[in-house]
Parts: sequence; structure tokens; C-alpha cells
Amino acid sequence: MSLDLAALRAQFPILAETVHGRRLAYLDNAATTQKPVAVLDRMDRYYRHENANVHRAVHLLAERATTAYEGARDRIARFVGADRQEIVFTRGTTEAINLVARSYLQPRLQPGDEVLLTGMEHHSNIVPWQLAGAKTVAARRHWRISSSTCTRWMPTFSPPRRTRPSAPPASAFCTPSGRILRPCRPGTAAAT
Repeated sequence: MSLDLAALRAQFPILAETVHGRRLAYLDNAATTQKPVAVLDRMDRYYRHENANVHRAVHLLAERATTAYEGARDRIARFVGADRQEIVFTRGTTEAINLVARSYLQPRLQPGDEVLLTGMEHHSNIVPWQLAGAKTVAARRHWRISSSTCTRWMPTFSPPRRTRPSAPPASAFCTPSGRILRPCRPGTAAAT
């Protein structure tokens, strides 16, 4: 099964825009992601029929908003194979990374632990780990990206453990959304 890029692109209305006479190519997903029609339609429905604070009131709109909110939690939990109480909503990637770095990783770090990041990470995926381990982590390694690793993403998230010189890092955090590389060819620079 091949990926139909034209059909995928058609789901995002903003990608029909032209910028400087060319079709829009939006790569700043770490800052703001563009929305497909399904998301725009659902947001429109929310603002037209359910707009209220969730878990804060007993009137009809709040009940609708809370039902939709918790329904989304249940659907996401099923989709990723998690328990519903493991699903935490944040306002964005940076807030989520800070939450994991400070509440999950920081209490578990010990001297000698390492956090492995790719060399392509946006500063918003470097600083939280540095702050979490500022007084604890002895060394940080960066995973070197080559043409053979450009297209692979290895989601590794395990509890930290003490490391030995040849041991793997305590935790690895490799995010596919921070930077995007086009294929690297000899004599050309990779574009971010």
C-alpha cells in the first residue's frame, strides 16, 4: 500500500495556499500544526454547539463539552493501546516535554544517567532535559543522524537506570516533529 500524498495534502485546506508563487510547504510543526478538514469540522461543531469549560459546570453546554473531551480521551486511549487515565492533554509539545522531563524523568535521574537526543532536536526538546538533569546527569550524548537514520524513528521510553561506560542511555527521546530533513545527497546540505 502506497501513501497517496495528493489525497493526504487535500485534507489540509491551508496547503492549497500559495506563497511567493509556489504551493505552500509548511514544516514548522513544532510551533503550530496545520489542521485537516476533520479537525476543523470538529472544532467548528464544538464552538457552535458545545463551547463551555469542561469539568466546571452542570449546565447543558458544559455537559456536552465534558462528554466530548472525555470521549476524545477514550478514543485516543484505544488508538494507542493505553488506559484512559494514562492519557494527559497538554496545550502543545513543549508543555508535554517539560511535563515529562520534570515530573517523570527528573525524580528518577541518578549521577551517571544520560539522556540521548538526536542532533536535530529543536531547543524546546533540549532545554527541558538539561534543566531536569542540571545537577544530576553526568553526560549527554547526541544520536548522530545519517542518511540511513533520517527516515527511522525509534520511540524508546523506558525508566532511567544507572549507566556504565558501554551501557545504553537511561532514556532516549527522539522526536520526529522537531525537524524534518530532505534526503541527503553527496555535496548538498540537509535542509531543516
